[in-house]
Amino acid sequence: MLGDWRDIYLVMDCMEMDLQQVIKSDQRLDDGTLRMFVWQLLRGVYALHAAGVIHRDLKPSNLLVNSDGELKIADFGISRGGEAPVSLREDSATQLVTQLAEIGISRTANVSASGAFAEGSATASAVTATTRRRGCSEPLKSSPPMVSVPVGLQARDGAVLPLLCSTPQVVTLWYRPPELLCGNCTYGSEIDMWSVGVIIAEMHARAPPFSADNHMRMLKQLISILGSPSDDDLAVIEDERAVAFLRRQPTAEPVKWEEEFPHGSPQALSLIRSLLRFNPASRLDATAALRHKWFVGLHEEADLEPGAPCTFRYEGCDLNLDHCLLAALDAVREAHPTYPVTVSELMRFGIMHHRSVVHTSHDADVD
Repeated sequence: MLGDWRDIYLVMDCMEMDLQQVIKSDQRLDDGTLRMFVWQLLRGVYALHAAGVIHRDLKPSNLLVNSDGELKIADFGISRGGEAPVSLREDSATQLVTQLAEIGISRTANVSASGAFAEGSATASAVTATTRRRGCSEPLKSSPPMVSVPVGLQARDGAVLPLLCSTPQVVTLWYRPPELLCGNCTYGSEIDMWSVGVIIAEMHARAPPFSADNHMRMLKQLISILGSPSDDDLAVIEDERAVAFLRRQPTAEPVKWEEEFPHGSPQALSLIRSLLRFNPASRLDATAALRHKWFVGLHEEADLEPGAPCTFRYEGCDLNLDHCLLAALDAVREAHPTYPVTVSELMRFGIMHHRSVVHTSHDADVD
């Protein structure tokens, strides 16, 4: 942030390409290269889930790579925190009381409750799965539909990172798990793990394994490849109409991945099978996936040290420039406790004079 504190500059690493470009190229992807990519992807997904974040749109075009084999997760435009957002009626307003008595400011601010920012445009972001260059074989050479999902408000006991289905678009269609294709209104981090499984299969086939243009055709494709769902699988589907549709489909046996991907290693195919499961409770989570035998020699238990959890206090608020500036200042002060800028200086530049503010984690510590 420079000048009059009205500008925000986000500095991110410049990546050379995305994984979709790699898949469509003539670049040879041997088992070592695939393993390194997937290991980095899973480390990033583990970091997100450990922090209480579900990406909700993992796909090759949202995975950025460099020619040295480094991979980063990007595009957090529809990501959500594991904590359910406050339910706010559209066009209503809620009062947020910002207590800044320590710095001589105390006031009540009206904030629009439309929640537009929480679902905001696809603002690019990146999470780095720190790469130690373990086992990357060789350097690299230099769009499916989004569909809507119903809105609901339910709870599910024991769900991993339970989340309200309040976003019109969640997960690009070809990377969507069965529970979302069937219209479930509650889901967890398992949806990301399904997407990871699809991505691994796509890297092996050099084409998406599922590519229908609507929900019903997607479900038919899933059954033709994964086999007919069991009664236990169907028990997790919330919509009885979807259950009836699935029961009407011809009985199918699962394909043999060894025949689909004859050049794939047995360990890689085992991981695909463990992720592409109809029942979300049967899928490996990120921790178990990192411990999979495919990553022997890459994975270390020290990699599973979780980072700090994310705060979701901004979810559901119609944030403005002041909120963004305060959040940026908050992050700067966390990384650099001696940073000299104070809220008083922001006030001098006109920040917070006429706009609402949201309490940040370090407000009480600001001079």
